[in-house]
Amino acid sequence: MSHRLPQINSFLLAEVSQFLVRNLELTDALVTVTRVEATPDLKFAKAFISVLPENRRLSALKAVRKITGQLNREIFRSAAFEPVPKINFFIDEIETSAQTIEKILDSLPHE
Repeated sequence: MSHRLPQINSFLLAEVSQFLVRNLELTDALVTVTRVEATPDLKFAKAFISVLPENRRLSALKAVRKITGQLNREIFRSAAFEPVPKINFFIDEIETSAQTIEKILDSLPHE
């Protein structure tokens, strides 16, 4: 199994995270990049973000998507591999699902 894709995902995670710290201008929300998954052909990559507080998720996603073009240009310049995936952002639902499961488990009677 090739280690190239996990290495590229790790590189992209670091680059996207650093880019957002430098360029995302949000004062009412905390945005964290939780993972990046590039396609095997490296044409696209999904960057998943979590947002706190949760009621700011849509506005934060909109703000992140607004600067995606600039992000893609920076990654294209800094990447030492080709092709360079085009990044698209999505809300990471795993954390929300985990919280829901945790609440359900906490509501069960303890023996």
